[in-house]
Amino acid sequence: MEGDFFVLKRFLFHAIGALGHLEPLQRVCKRQAESLRALAADIHPEQALSARFLVSDAHDARLAEVRAAAKEARAAVNRHRRLLEARHPDLRFDVHGFATAHSGFEGGVGLKRSGDQWVLDDAELDALEDAHKGGLARVDLVVTEVLGRLSAAVVAKRDVLMEVQAFLVQVDQDLSRIRLCQELDGCFPTWSDDAVIEDGHAVDLTDAQRVSVQLTKFVVVTGPNMGGKSALLRLIGVCQWCLQHGMPAPARVCRLPGVAHVVYVGADLEERVEGLSAFGREVGRLVTWWDARDVLWLFDEIGRGTHPDEGAAIAREVVEARVALSDSVMVATHFPRVASTPGATCLRIAGITDAEPLRAAAAGRMDVDEALRRSMDYQPVPGDDVPRDARLVARALGLPIKDVN
Repeated sequence: MEGDFFVLKRFLFHAIGALGHLEPLQRVCKRQAESLRALAADIHPEQALSARFLVSDAHDARLAEVRAAAKEARAAVNRHRRLLEARHPDLRFDVHGFATAHSGFEGGVGLKRSGDQWVLDDAELDALEDAHKGGLARVDLVVTEVLGRLSAAVVAKRDVLMEVQAFLVQVDQDLSRIRLCQELDGCFPTWSDDAVIEDGHAVDLTDAQRVSVQLTKFVVVTGPNMGGKSALLRLIGVCQWCLQHGMPAPARVCRLPGVAHVVYVGADLEERVEGLSAFGREVGRLVTWWDARDVLWLFDEIGRGTHPDEGAAIAREVVEARVALSDSVMVATHFPRVASTPGATCLRIAGITDAEPLRAAAAGRMDVDEALRRSMDYQPVPGDDVPRDARLVARALGLPIKDVN
């Protein structure tokens, strides 16, 4: 039980300190702090508040008396034991009163064998040790009574303790969110039918280009290979999740409407189902969520894992079906047939603004990551054309094919 009081005292110590700092901010903290200080005074009536706990003599007038008596009884045991041990200079007794003798030792007056060792055998010593044990039992009895009274005091403050714990947990969570927002150089998203993400960025990349996008219920994004279409979909999904979980988003402005579900379908699905290809996993995800409503669908080049004509036809049919159900649909695609779906807000990644760095990478004169950063503009802009630059990117990545440009 004393261990539990130690944990409680440590909580009180830190909670009182935290509430003291927060008192100027919220009036409720003052009431909570005063209740905790009163409880701390009951639990340990020391002058200076600390995180440690012990049953103090100040808790009960009898405690100092019985502790002093037990201490004196222990001293009497030690004094008499030293006198008895001095009568046997050939033996060295340990702190537990046991002694080991040479093999020819036959014992002596006031000794008895205990296994392979010797111990003192004295009626007065036994009486003194019994008196000491009785003194410790009296100490334990008073301590138990004190702990019982303290337990009752804690129970009486149970509601305050639970309130303070919940309050400080919420404060800690809020502060953590604020620190995370600062680290992300982001913002806290707001609920709005006007869906806008400004200066959003990938959190897993250093020096990532910030992008801005205004969204509608149905958006199709085209763009070059490695141009950031999937990254844009992930950014939208992350921002939506952050909005609905009260978390900071990796953007300087983020306004989005609420949805019931966010579902990603694409080649980056983490599930690995034995016997299913990438296309099979896409279909499995679609089947799992097909009957859901009020969904934000993030379709990342669905259909590319099968015959191009059939894949494009399936992708467009899926997209049209979800749009017809008034879901929010964001599609990244290379299929012109999907890009031309009626009713879509068409965006394209601005793409390659300067091909020379990629040609330098293909020739081995520049690092490919550096070449992509110099060549590519990842900003989404209006447009529905599907660029044909895969050959250039493939050559930059080291594939020895012809440069037809």
